[in-house]
Amino acid sequence: SFFLDLSVGLVLLAGELQNSPDGSILYSTTGIDLENGLVLSPLGIKMDQEGAAVCEDTLNVELLTDISIIRDTLIMVEDNVVDRDTITVDIVPFNDYDLPILTLLDTFFCPQDPVMATLNATLENATSYLWSTGDTTPTLFVTEEGEYQVTVTLDDRICYMLCDTSNISVRDFPEANISPDLSVPCQVTLAATSTTDIALAVWSTGDTINNLVVTEPGDYSVTITDSCDNQAQASITIGPGVFTPVIDFTLDDSRLCEFGELLLTATSTIPAAAYQWSTGETTETITVSTPGDYSVTVTDICGETGEASISFDEDSFVLELEVGINRDYSRLCEFAEMRLWAEASNQIVSYIWSTGETTQNIDITTGGTYSVTVTDICGTTAEASLGVDISELDTSFDPDIVQGPLANCAVPLLAQANNTNFNIVSYEWSTGDNTQSISVTTPGTYTVTITDECGNVDSANIDIGANVFDISASIQSNETCPDTLSLLLVPINANITSISWSTGESSPTIEVLEGGEYSVTVTNDCGEEATASYMTIDTLMWPNIFFPRSEEELNKTFKPYIPCPELFFGQDYKLEVFNRWGNRVFETTSIAQGWNGNYSGNPAPSGVYMYYASWIDNGESKSAQGDVTLSR
Repeated sequence: SFFLDLSVGLVLLAGELQNSPDGSILYSTTGIDLENGLVLSPLGIKMDQEGAAVCEDTLNVELLTDISIIRDTLIMVEDNVVDRDTITVDIVPFNDYDLPILTLLDTFFCPQDPVMATLNATLENATSYLWSTGDTTPTLFVTEEGEYQVTVTLDDRICYMLCDTSNISVRDFPEANISPDLSVPCQVTLAATSTTDIALAVWSTGDTINNLVVTEPGDYSVTITDSCDNQAQASITIGPGVFTPVIDFTLDDSRLCEFGELLLTATSTIPAAAYQWSTGETTETITVSTPGDYSVTVTDICGETGEASISFDEDSFVLELEVGINRDYSRLCEFAEMRLWAEASNQIVSYIWSTGETTQNIDITTGGTYSVTVTDICGTTAEASLGVDISELDTSFDPDIVQGPLANCAVPLLAQANNTNFNIVSYEWSTGDNTQSISVTTPGTYTVTITDECGNVDSANIDIGANVFDISASIQSNETCPDTLSLLLVPINANITSISWSTGESSPTIEVLEGGEYSVTVTNDCGEEATASYMTIDTLMWPNIFFPRSEEELNKTFKPYIPCPELFFGQDYKLEVFNRWGNRVFETTSIAQGWNGNYSGNPAPSGVYMYYASWIDNGESKSAQGDVTLSR
């Protein structure tokens, strides 16, 4: 429980034990330091009844009593004052602890039941409790599923803590399934499974086992009940093909060249017990040497039968030879050469390349056309050729960066290695990214370094200007009455967050009822703005010349043109025309009446005349003025 450092020169005098007010034991003594002038040092140690240090306690200085010392002359005789000896202190650890066990149980609740559980962490000698919920009581009542943890602090001669966790969960309603096992011939094992547990499984056959073995085709279903008394059903259909063997054939033409015959073998999905061929043979394999129809009936080990047939014609006994040449780039990196392989459909006995080589493969270092002639075991020959471009032998590549359209405030960049015969192993961007494509949100120069599997390294860069992140807007008119103005954006996926027309509207399309200039301002989610304007046709349009003697009725008089009569609601209309001396030569209050070029009953001379018009449209006073030329 304690340690005393008995250094050289320190002599301990006899001490005494006494009880302290808090029930512990106080041992007090005095040490004399011989090396430092006989300095007396009081020592005190506090311990419990078994000699162990008190848990998290310190020596209370109030337990010590000052001793009054009266000075006097004293003759010290060393032999009569102290005996020097060696003290050996053995420290024996105290391990006689009886640790309690803290156990919180995991609990699950059925989906139809409420969650109500009391977690009990009560322990003897516990001084505090702290739950993961913040509660500090020995027990915790919970009404929700989740993980609950408690830490218990105990003081039993020593201080220590115990922790445990309880998982409170709510089960789901069960979902049933049937898994078939076809590994054993002549039977199918149906295994009932559930997303929860299975307390009871009842099959449509009346069986109450989890795994049902069936030997006949049909529909099978199972109802499972879990420990929460909830049920679920599943069904499965076992077709007749599961128990009936499927028959097929394998063909061996290895004897065709020498003996002119084929080996025909019957195969079955279920181990066969007997074979019956149309030739009368009963073996698994027969020899076929003439064209015709051949069939076999196979009886499997379950007693079920299956049939199959196959036909052979004259060409079936002719062993066709097909040959091709394949490229192999695996040696290009290390040896700067390509390997060409000759592959044939039959067993080959000889190869002759256009290069003079007689092996199945050759290695080339230059482009050109390469051919090979092969001969099979039947003596049949066939030829194949392949053109190899010199670029295929080049291990370098052309790096490039492809810029995509602006989307979501970012420009996508895709790194490409053009004209390469090898896989790319790494991309390293100036941004620190190492993927083939990145998205950038700021202007600048971006560089990518590409490395292929041959170790070739090359770089490409691209400049992204500030204008790439801009948006532009325009206004389109359908030129109808009333007119419709539509907002057009570039790019079209600019993610617009606000639209503000000069009319106060905020939709992509507005309808206008009168002429004038209309503008719109748009903002996207990147904070970019764009503005566009459009001048529509005015309510009234005024000509600048007219011809009283014209054959065209429209040009014979001076009056306003109304492009959209259905939109003009003018009131108090008045039109006045003046000559160059300020004399009024024409006046009308009818918008349908125009000036025919006469003044006081006589034709007015050709020249420039001034006009002034006023009217009220939708409660708003409007006016127009200008000059018009009279031409005769």
